[in-house]
Amino acid sequence: MICALAITKLPLLWGHVALFKGEADWWDFAHESRVEVAQLCGSAFLLLVGAGRYSLDARLHHSLTAEATPH
Repeated sequence: MICALAITKLPLLWGHVALFKGEADWWDFAHESRVEVAQLCGSAFLLLVGAGRYSLDARLHHSLTAEATPH
C-alpha cells in the first residue's frame, strides 16, 4: 500500500503530474489517494488493536486451547 501511494500518488503532490492543466497541489493528491490512505489506516488499526474475539484467528486459537485442556 505504501509503495502504491508513493509511486502513483506522490508525483501529484510534488507537481510533476497534474490532473488538470496547471493545477497540481495538495487537493489533487488528497482526492486521488483517498483509497490508499483508507486502506493504510485500516491496516494500521488492525495491527494495533487486533481483529477481535469474533475473528477467525481468535476462534481457531480458542478451539485449539479448548482441545489441549484436559477435561
